[in-house]
Amino acid sequence: MTDRSGEAPAAGMVATVLRDGQRDEVAVEEPLEIRFDNAPLVVSMRTPGHDEELALGFLYGEGLIKEAHHAGLTDDFAANIIEVQGPRSKVQGPRSADPRPGRAALLHHLVLRSVRQRRP
Repeated sequence: MTDRSGEAPAAGMVATVLRDGQRDEVAVEEPLEIRFDNAPLVVSMRTPGHDEELALGFLYGEGLIKEAHHAGLTDDFAANIIEVQGPRSKVQGPRSADPRPGRAALLHHLVLRSVRQRRP
């Protein structure tokens, strides 16, 4: 399996599964907790890799930050947790400044429903 660039994905990003007797490769998703100034903010599902960039992009898209901030592992190096430090933006983002965990689950549900409707 290769990505759009033609390169194989990093280890741990895909898994081989059996479905209807056929082998298939699927993307692996894991939860990522984003903490802001030591306080848990949101948990999102993602394909592992580039977690710091994902956390900063999420916060920027929600209007919680308006410039680059320090992002990295927590002091105890806990898995699947990114800590972001710095001042929050006072400007509201294009969505809510109060991210709701159900948004990703709803999008996932809608995509799956759309795929099921297209199957013969």
